[in-house]
Amino acid sequence: MQIRDLPYSDPGDPDVRSGPRFLFWLGRNQLGGQLKSLSWGLLHQLAIAGLPVTVGLAVQAVIDRSG
Repeated sequence: MQIRDLPYSDPGDPDVRSGPRFLFWLGRNQLGGQLKSLSWGLLHQLAIAGLPVTVGLAVQAVIDRSG
């Protein structure tokens, strides 16, 4: 992992003509970080959901075989 120099380089002048344009400008400049955050969050939620799903499938398999 490479250490980044701080402070970050100047991102330029924001588009302040309206609120949505400013938010779009912010999002476009931070797209890489947003995608990394989305990926880690999705991985985390899948890991949390994995155990109950596995246990539920195992219990269902036992119930189906006993009938």
